[in-house]
Amino acid sequence: MNLWALYAKNFIEKIRNVDIPDEALMGSFDVVNLFTTTPVTEALQVLRQRLEEDDKLPDRTHHSVDTLMEMVTVCTQNTYFQFGTDFYKQVRGMAMGSPLSPVLCNIYLEHLENRAINSFITKPILFCRYVDDIFFVWPEGVCSIEEFHTHLNAQSTDIKFTIEKEVNGTIPFLDVLVKRNNHKLETEVYRKATDSGLYLQYDSNHPKAVKNGIVNTMLHRAETHSSTPSNYNQEVKKIDEILIRNKYPPKLIKNIKEKRKNKLKTTAEEKKPDATIVLPYIPRLSEKIKKLGNKNNIRVVFKSKETIKSKIVNFKPKSKKLSPKEVIYNIPCECGKSYIGETGRTVEVRLKEHQASVKKCDPDISKLTEHKLKTGHRFKWEDVKVIGKESNWRKRKIHEAAEILKGADKVISTPSFEIDPVWRPLIHNTRLRPKYKATENPPVRRSARLRARVQPITAPERTTRQRRTWQDGQ
Repeated sequence: MNLWALYAKNFIEKIRNVDIPDEALMGSFDVVNLFTTTPVTEALQVLRQRLEEDDKLPDRTHHSVDTLMEMVTVCTQNTYFQFGTDFYKQVRGMAMGSPLSPVLCNIYLEHLENRAINSFITKPILFCRYVDDIFFVWPEGVCSIEEFHTHLNAQSTDIKFTIEKEVNGTIPFLDVLVKRNNHKLETEVYRKATDSGLYLQYDSNHPKAVKNGIVNTMLHRAETHSSTPSNYNQEVKKIDEILIRNKYPPKLIKNIKEKRKNKLKTTAEEKKPDATIVLPYIPRLSEKIKKLGNKNNIRVVFKSKETIKSKIVNFKPKSKKLSPKEVIYNIPCECGKSYIGETGRTVEVRLKEHQASVKKCDPDISKLTEHKLKTGHRFKWEDVKVIGKESNWRKRKIHEAAEILKGADKVISTPSFEIDPVWRPLIHNTRLRPKYKATENPPVRRSARLRARVQPITAPERTTRQRRTWQDGQ
């Protein structure tokens, strides 16, 4: 169960036995941009105070409060991020994605709300918070909620709260819809008006366990969020309609309901697996592999590389100077000779390895180092060129060998693939790459096939050649 579902469950348990007067008002507060508006300095002061007041801190760590605060301060006040090719430092608020940010924001917000409630005359009947969402029941007949809202916003110049009040005795909080009923609060599953009811289609290319998990999750939420049997039955009806629209077989839905009702658990679920393997999902084949894994107490998990995230999100920004992969490259020397090599990685990474080997002065590492030790010449690292591209490693080796063969004594490297002597005349007469201008970056292209360039013969020429051949034979 994830944290969101766990908090929703705890929230429902907390409000289940609360008596709500007729004049009381239900509502919710929401913090505006909590992470980026939380003042770092004040949050660190609150953290120090909490650590100093904690009598059990020495039992959990041998570090002093000063040491802990120094480490936290370094992490929170030196947050950098990259956009494109530029780096920036965040000077306000907590960093999004940092594991420290939720903790510090929660501590500071707890301090803020306690100060606001303790300094206000009227107290809320109920006050529950999950990160930046707050549910409250307010004694409206005693004091207006608008007054407390103003008082709450006055606690900080940075943190501000918005308010939402109940409508027709109902209000949504998280994924729970809270309703009044005879001084008690009832709950059911909440869906937004924009909810399309679209889930993973049953005929999609995903493991059956994923689809079963969707049905189980929806039914589990109906059980935890529905406070009355009528609300539960109504939610189950909606689930049936949604799943059938998403092409889930009614028999599958019925079987899962019966298993949940009887709380059946297989021995495979209770027994801890000896090992876990992760494989790409292939329809029909993966199911057979999973069965074999279950027989041998091996947990088999499937994953897919083709996700929306993999297609859209790119954490590595595009550099202004591209460094291609899977290429054949040329490193010139000041003496006029050059080193030709190939790599499946980027040219930039491979060049760093070459430069490191030259610095080590070990002739057994590469021909570059051997040439450097023998002649003392300098390699022109700034003039390195990409002379071909090929994704297939075998073809890339052949292309590299052909380039070395064409260069003859002007190339100091040795090929990792031996070309049969019968092809050598053809290689010498074939142009493997276009002639590049010195001022341009060489274009990236696939390796040219090693074949003779023969122009097609037209019909009249074929007839003439056949006639000459017949006459010569006479």
